[in-house]
Amino acid sequence: MSKARSPAKWRWPQRSKTTGSVRAQLYEHWELVLSDDGSNNASTRDALVAIEGTDPRIRVVRAETNAGISGATNRALEASTGELVAMLDHDDELTADALYWMGRYVERAEHAARVLEVTRQLLLDVREGDPVAAELHWQ
Repeated sequence: MSKARSPAKWRWPQRSKTTGSVRAQLYEHWELVLSDDGSNNASTRDALVAIEGTDPRIRVVRAETNAGISGATNRALEASTGELVAMLDHDDELTADALYWMGRYVERAEHAARVLEVTRQLLLDVREGDPVAAELHWQ
């Protein structure tokens, strides 16, 4: 989640709902990277300091100067360590099963891609008249 300079109406309750929805995930292997884009708001800085030590899966990256939403987002992406990234805005909330279902979708898509690759290779082997290779790819 990136935090670029936001309107004054963006207060801690919104951030708390957002981070709380990540903490409440049924899928527990997540990482939350909060990106502070050079905030000059003391309450924002204090809130980020307060949340930073509450869970080892939550990290805060900070910039000295404002680089806008793209700079804040890029900083968060560079600091992330996972294979997959889900973008979350400061006022978003996830359902408790959101990351679980996203992971399931990715697993299914990866499985489908493997099946398609094996099928493609099998068809190539059959076309080339190589029944042994075809049999090996089928297994």
